[in-house]
Amino acid sequence: SPPDVRATDGGRGLLVSGTCSDVYATILAFRKPEDYIKDPRAFIVNVAVPCFQGNFSYNLEEMPVGVQDGEYYLITGRQGATGSWIPVSAVLPFTVRGIEIEPERR
Repeated sequence: SPPDVRATDGGRGLLVSGTCSDVYATILAFRKPEDYIKDPRAFIVNVAVPCFQGNFSYNLEEMPVGVQDGEYYLITGRQGATGSWIPVSAVLPFTVRGIEIEPERR
């Protein structure tokens, strides 16, 4: 199932949560939707969070320095104790406006 993505802290954070089945859940954000395939090192966020009892949750409380306003794309994956991550979600858009982060509603 797709991760739950919602704004937190009055739009200053982005909470990403969902189910997982490996040691870690990975959360990556890119500037372009195809970047995770064409240029996987172009991420602006790359976080591995522990999978605990089949669930993960991570609050991205601030965007990295240098991230400008605009649309970005998030993807989640699974990762074992070793090796690379494997994508498990669709590419999900979100928008950064000033200090606000807003997941796109579809």
